[in-house]
Amino acid sequence: MWLFFIWIGIYIIFLGKYNSKTVLYLPVLTVLSPISTQLLSFSEYNRGRVLIYYSFLFYVLLISLIELKRNGYKGQKSIFLAIFGFTFLVVIQVFAISSDLVISFKRSLGLIVSLILFIAIYSKYFSRGEIRIALKNIFYSIVIFSVNFVILSGLKIGPSLNEFSYMTGYSEKFLRTGNMYFFSLHGMFIISTLFPLFNGMFRKNTILFFINFLSFFSIIFLAFYTYKRTFLLIPLLGVFLYYFLLVYRSKHKFRDAIIVFAGFFILFYSSRELMNRYIQKRSDANTVQSIEGAGRIMEFALYPKVVESRNNSVFFVLFGTEYLNSAGKFKPLNYLDFEGKRFLHNDFAHLLYGVGIIGLILYLYILYFIFRKSLNYLKIEDPLVKKYAVSSLILVIAIFVSGLSDGILYFLNRGIPFFAIALFLAAARNRVVEIKSY
Repeated sequence: MWLFFIWIGIYIIFLGKYNSKTVLYLPVLTVLSPISTQLLSFSEYNRGRVLIYYSFLFYVLLISLIELKRNGYKGQKSIFLAIFGFTFLVVIQVFAISSDLVISFKRSLGLIVSLILFIAIYSKYFSRGEIRIALKNIFYSIVIFSVNFVILSGLKIGPSLNEFSYMTGYSEKFLRTGNMYFFSLHGMFIISTLFPLFNGMFRKNTILFFINFLSFFSIIFLAFYTYKRTFLLIPLLGVFLYYFLLVYRSKHKFRDAIIVFAGFFILFYSSRELMNRYIQKRSDANTVQSIEGAGRIMEFALYPKVVESRNNSVFFVLFGTEYLNSAGKFKPLNYLDFEGKRFLHNDFAHLLYGVGIIGLILYLYILYFIFRKSLNYLKIEDPLVKKYAVSSLILVIAIFVSGLSDGILYFLNRGIPFFAIALFLAAARNRVVEIKSY
């Protein structure tokens, strides 16, 4: 309990000392919160850890609502209505329909708080100094995670990542990430796609440039040995898109490309023995993932049969049921699971089954809105706006790819990515206003 009260003190200090700038420090606090609970226990069911996690979610929600009240809503009403419409639908589902209110409520908080944080950041005006503070906090969150991963894995502190994955074929035993468990790692892989952005941001700062390089490749190393293709695909795809859309035009394109490819070469060369040793295990893991992938496809293929099995099929199609509480609730899916209690393995399936076609459309519209806005800003001939647009575009693509697995179940997976996207879109909007006022 002592750590819980320390965090309550931290919340109060940030609220009092930084006032409107408090929100800029949320990325670092988001990572420090679960890491700090390692001082209590490595058990995900520890009471102190649970208290800190949910108190932090409500703290983020409070900060977001304060920002919304302070700044008002700036932007298109459609995204505002989509987010609060989605939130309202989830709340109704959880409290009025779910057979297990506690489970549905706890699992729904991560995405809901992330989306409200998004709209709060998107509505805020940021000075250039505040943008830099926020970006540094995103960067520091990656560094803190990477340092924690390296120290715990190197010193073999705490249980291996494999023990928390519930799928022994998914990762190697030497990997340790503490209280950031296997399925809550999506967020760190998503924001690692900002590596090229930080590469340019810290070009003149040798120390931070080097730290950025090491942090990114430690995350790539982690991704490679979790044997989860989504984890590896996200950062590699992000770097490729960034260089394809932006860096290839810059005067530093050859130097940056050499640095990146040299880093990958060093990483793979230095771990070649491990690669040879685990190549068979990777093959086994890929077999497991192929089975899981087939299961995810069948979740959609069998949807018509699930609809037929419902008493009120029209209501189910429109609004869904058992949001994030799907284990064993949809009989046509149960044969896909060896225990006969299939839990949906895909974000979009979670939404389709849990909040119906209406909820799924609202969520997809949110992603589409971000994608469209990013493309529009990408057309503006200003280097800074293009940089913000590309970063936002890459992050929303990464969120979509992450959604092909279980990404929406944890705030860690969506909180910082949606924070960063909103920051980039708000910064791009502010920059466009500056350009037009000249």
